Amino acid sequence: MNAQCFMCRRTFTTDRTDAIFCDASCKASYHRAHGASGKHVPLEKLKSKMCEHCGRLFWFNEYADRGGKRSPTYCGATCRKQAWVIKQRAHWEAQREAERNSRSWDYYRQQERAQSAPPPPPPPKQNTTREYDNFRDRLVIPRRWTETDALIWIFGDANQRTLEFINKQCRELNKKYHPDSNGGQTYKHLPTINAAWSHLKAIYKK
Repeated sequence: MNAQCFMCRRTFTTDRTDAIFCDASCKASYHRAHGASGKHVPLEKLKSKMCEHCGRLFWFNEYADRGGKRSPTYCGATCRKQAWVIKQRAHWEAQREAERNSRSWDYYRQQERAQSAPPPPPPPKQNTTREYDNFRDRLVIPRRWTETDALIWIFGDANQRTLEFINKQCRELNKKYHPDSNGGQTYKHLPTINAAWSHLKAIYKK
């Protein structure tokens, strides 16, 4: 808001309703010449206003306008909440109407934003596994490894194999599921397969 300085009569911009000096030098000059009286314009502590939601008359303190604070618009917190709910409902209804009506302005704005938006990133590369590899999803990691558990985790059955065949199969699994061969993705069961492999090597080398 604009106000006129009592000392130099210049117009200045301020956010206080009781400001009468444009700066501290004019304020000091005025007080040296006229004394300390007239520092502030007396304001009414109570003013009346109509609530924008319910239309009732309410009273408020005019000094709350100081410090850049806005004067109250609603008579209480209940009217403020109800007015906010009404505005939100109107906003949602406008959005739904824009989606239903293809000739509305909001519809064209949404289409323009959708066309100007960057394309979505490509989906991450999925780990291609064969059907017989899915049996590990149903297995439970044992607390203590046994020969049967290790064979089931590697081959899917408990039939015994030679250590040479086990080493060959485990090397193929590590080569297949290594992150360098899978686009940076690691097979979630690969650490368990390696633990079963280590247990079988320790058993067969005895």
